[in-house]
Amino acid sequence: VRKLSGTYVGPDAIPAKVRDGRIYGRINNTQVVSGRLSSSDPNLQNIPSRTERGKLIRSCFVAPDGHTLLSVDYSQIELRVLAHESGDPALIEAFTGAEDLHRKTEKYIFGVPDEKAGTKRVAAKTFNFRIAYAGPGGSPRGLQEQLFLDGIVLPVEACADYRDRWFEMYPRVAAFLRAAGDEARRYGYASTAGGRRRYLPFARLNDVPRARAEAERQAGNVKIQGRAQEVIKGSMVRWDKSYREKVNRIAPTKLCMQIHDELLFEVGTRDSKILCRVADRIIRMMLAGTEHFAVPILAEAKAGTDWGSQKKLEDK
Repeated sequence: VRKLSGTYVGPDAIPAKVRDGRIYGRINNTQVVSGRLSSSDPNLQNIPSRTERGKLIRSCFVAPDGHTLLSVDYSQIELRVLAHESGDPALIEAFTGAEDLHRKTEKYIFGVPDEKAGTKRVAAKTFNFRIAYAGPGGSPRGLQEQLFLDGIVLPVEACADYRDRWFEMYPRVAAFLRAAGDEARRYGYASTAGGRRRYLPFARLNDVPRARAEAERQAGNVKIQGRAQEVIKGSMVRWDKSYREKVNRIAPTKLCMQIHDELLFEVGTRDSKILCRVADRIIRMMLAGTEHFAVPILAEAKAGTDWGSQKKLEDK
C-alpha cells in the first residue's frame, strides 16, 4: 500500500503532474533496448491493472464528459510472433488448432488431465510467457525467480524439468532461439525481421560464459519483443498517415498512449454502436500488414468512462 501511494497517488506522485485536468508524461522512443516505447515523468505504462488496488488507481483516469476511453490490444502478440518467426509446426498448431497453447502447457507440462482442465491455466499462461524469454539454455533459478514475481512458486528442479519439456514440445523454437545466440556471437548484435539491431558485445566473450549466456538470451528476446514492437509501431504509423482521418469521420478520436501491446484512445462519444464502429476501424488498422503471418494476429477492444472499468465492447 505504501509503495502504491508513494509511486502513484501520493501528493508528490501522479497528482503533482496534472495540468488542466490532464497528465502530460514523456514518451521515449530510444531508451528501451527491445524497441518498445517507454514512459516517464510519470511512467504511465506502469499503472497496475491486475490487483483491486491497481484497478482503483486506474479508475482515477477518467474520460471527459461525453467521451470514452477505448483500449485496443494485441492478443498474445509476442508468442504469436514467436510462432511465426520460428516456424515451429507445433506452436503454430497451438494457435490454429482445437487445443490452445495454454491448455497444451497445462496438460503436457503440468500434467493436468482433461477432466481437470483449467485448474492450472493461469500458471500455464504465465509459464508460456516466461519460458520463451528464459530460452532453452536459460537458468532454472532465473526462471524460478521470474515465476515467483508472478505468484507461482516452483522448486528449481521443477523449473528445469518444465523448461526442458516445453522446448521438447517446440523444438524449432529452441533452434530459433539458439540461432539468435549464434548470430550475436558471430556479428556482435541481434537483429529483428524489420532490421532493428541490438548490439550484444558480451556474446563474444568466450572466457566469461555467464555474460555470454545472458547476451545470447537477450538476442532471442530481441527477435521476439523487437518484432512485436515493429507490428504495433506500424499500427501507430498507419494511424497517423491515414486512419486518424477515417476514424474521426465516425467520432472525434485521439491516440493518447501506447502501453506495450495496447493502444489507448479517447473517443468523443458514449454511444456503444458508434464505439463499436470506431473499434472495428482501429482493429482493422492494427491487423493490416499481418496477413502473411503463419498464425492469426488478433486484437480486442475494451471501453469505459474510466481506465479501471473498461469492458469488452461485445459485453456492452
